[in-house]
Amino acid sequence: MINFFNKLPPEQRKITTASIFTLMRIGLIPFIVYAFLGSLYTVALLLIASALVTDFVDGMIARLFKQRTVLGALLDPLADKLLMGALVTLFTFSTQLKITLPFWFWLLFMTKEFLLIVGTSLVIANEHMTKIKAQVIGKIAMGAQTLLICTLCLQLLNIPLDQFIIDDMLIFTTVAMVVAFYSYAKQAFAFRSSSCVQS
Repeated sequence: MINFFNKLPPEQRKITTASIFTLMRIGLIPFIVYAFLGSLYTVALLLIASALVTDFVDGMIARLFKQRTVLGALLDPLADKLLMGALVTLFTFSTQLKITLPFWFWLLFMTKEFLLIVGTSLVIANEHMTKIKAQVIGKIAMGAQTLLICTLCLQLLNIPLDQFIIDDMLIFTTVAMVVAFYSYAKQAFAFRSSSCVQS
């Protein structure tokens, strides 16, 4: 991986304005966790909203000002994984929250993310990073995870919601995660196969 980055032109490795917003999203994670643990649920929800804004802004800046870089392409999904990983873990294991996620959901989420990270590392090792494209199903899965967490936040704020809404969102998010994993795994194996053929 280090060799891969060393071979990149400097403009693909530099910190851009878009990347700064991505790093801000990562920086918000400990404050979000602290807000939840301190029962500051309104603050936590506002911080999550701020993180989502940075996600939108970094993408917009990258497109409008042509600041798309390999470093940014790595940082953006990493920020999403860290944020969702922290929130899913918090809602699964924290004894201070009245609303929790089932352990199987956490296990599925972490397994998926671990395998995706391993797969991405293998793709990078074969120098196919620039060919990786964000897929619609991946964005849908991320959106579903975010909506699920926000819905749980609303319950913590004592906003009444029917249980079937939570259950349906949990099922939809699970399906979206599995389909997204399959889609990205298929893409990674395609790169791997083409590498083997070329070698």
